[in-house]
Amino acid sequence: MAPVTEVLRYTTKDGLADSDHQGTLLEASKTLLQQPGCKGVHSSPALEKDNKTQYVFIEWDSIDAHIAFTKKDIFGPFFEKFNAISKGSPNVYHASLSPEHPPVLHNAEGKGGARTSVVELLHAYFPGGEGFTADQMASAAKNVQEFLGQLPGNVKGHTGEVALGWVVEELEFKGEKSRAFILAIGWDSVEAHMKYRETEHFQKVVPLIRGLEGLKGTEMVHVSTKTW
Repeated sequence: MAPVTEVLRYTTKDGLADSDHQGTLLEASKTLLQQPGCKGVHSSPALEKDNKTQYVFIEWDSIDAHIAFTKKDIFGPFFEKFNAISKGSPNVYHASLSPEHPPVLHNAEGKGGARTSVVELLHAYFPGGEGFTADQMASAAKNVQEFLGQLPGNVKGHTGEVALGWVVEELEFKGEKSRAFILAIGWDSVEAHMKYRETEHFQKVVPLIRGLEGLKGTEMVHVSTKTW
């Protein structure tokens, strides 16, 4: 099976010290990286001041590798550590991203020659179930790729690194089960991205995204990952 990126989304409990949160991530990452098929763990809060969401990106050789981990005795105590620090249970899903094990998520706090310090992370939502066909999915992905093809050489502050792909599971969006497409775009900074949004070039190409057939809505945050 193909590699996947597991995504954990959660909000930490009020009053949780950052040192306790980072300690939990450190312990969890050590456990994950000992599992067969786990190739990397990266985490970041949403950089927006009014967004308290935390993200963990876990790279697996396959969904089967992750499922095998969930069947081990250590998984229960492992996942309980996240439940102990989060409001409610974390939202967990898998994305088939291209390129596999995407470098755009490997900031490593700017170490190791990483090119991308800030990622624009976009979730685009479409009808779930049989309300969105394979042909429509392929058309949406093609349009997103066309949009990305307009960036190199035309956009100041874009690092050239991107990742895109469909979420394996259906996700809830505005109370409805939906198909979700993830788009990650690398930037030098949040400011670089926001300045680009004010340009004529952005206004020219953004209809490729906003006009996607079946699009129900989008969610966008910025992240700056730490590699464990």
